[in-house]
Order: sequence, then structure tokens, then C-alpha cells
Amino acid sequence: MFKPFLKILELYIPEFIKRNQIKKLFKIAADAFNTEQPLVIGLSFKECLESFAVFTNDETQRAISSGKDIHGIKTSLYNHAYDFGHDLQRKLNIKTLEESLKIVEILYKVIGIDFHASTHGEITISECYFSKFYSLSVCKIISSLDIGLIDGLSGGKKIEFSNRITDGYKCCKAYFS
Repeated sequence: MFKPFLKILELYIPEFIKRNQIKKLFKIAADAFNTEQPLVIGLSFKECLESFAVFTNDETQRAISSGKDIHGIKTSLYNHAYDFGHDLQRKLNIKTLEESLKIVEILYKVIGIDFHASTHGEITISECYFSKFYSLSVCKIISSLDIGLIDGLSGGKKIEFSNRITDGYKCCKAYFS
């Protein structure tokens, strides 16, 4: 039953679902930075995505320059993204690592991230929409969202990044640790 659903998602995800999911990411980020979410009413999904990139970049830069508790922000981003991923795992009845990774690939394609993973534990991101907005220091903080989401969807498997596009590499690399 799950496989046909994946095929449908690969072909089409309605705009309202994409907008709803980006709103959840805005809430996660706003909570982590202890700030208000920007208003995105009336914006297209693409405009929401750009707004999210700018918002998270600006809030991260502000947190770094003002000496805020970066570890606390990363922990909050991770925990909320983990819950988000775990909730998706339950709702979509994901049972295997392969299914988890396929969902991540589909979700990330929607937000401009070319994500590929092997069940052997290697993850490659050859393109990332957010790398146009983020410095390495911002990327290291905001990637707590990625780590939490993937951990939540995969039933608690942990990933670690070794290479990042924002550090001048051709692609991001991560591994299940």
C-alpha cells in the first residue's frame, strides 16, 4: 500500500500541502529563536520558501552576533524537527529505512534540495536551495532541522554531516553514525 502512495508523491504534492508543511517549519524555527514568525499569508509556496530561507538566515546571524545560546537553538530545532519527522513516520506508516529515505528525497526535492541516500548510510546532497542564502556557520546551525527530521523519520537513526556546500564542497555528505 505504501509504495503506490510514494509514486503519487513523486509526481505531485498539492500546493496547499507544501504551504502547510513550510508553515510548520516556520513555527519550529520561530520557537527555536524565540521570535515571531513572519506573515506568509497570500504568498506562493516559492515565496514562502524564500521567506523561510531569509528568516532563518537573519535569525541565525542575529543569534550568533548577540551571543545567544546556539546549543539551545540547535537542540530546539533538532527536537521539534525530530517530532515533525516522527509524526510523519506514524501518519504515513513508514516501516523501513528505505521508505524513510524515499520520503526525505521527495520532501527535499520540493524545497530545492537534491537528496540521495543509500541504505548503507551514505547521504549526498548535490544541490541545496538554501546554500544561496546560508554561510557555513548558519548552515551548521540550521542543519539541525535536517538531522532531526531524518532521525525522526528513520526511527532514531542519527546522521552527521562531513561535507557542506556552504564550506566550498561540490556537495554535502552525511552518514548515519
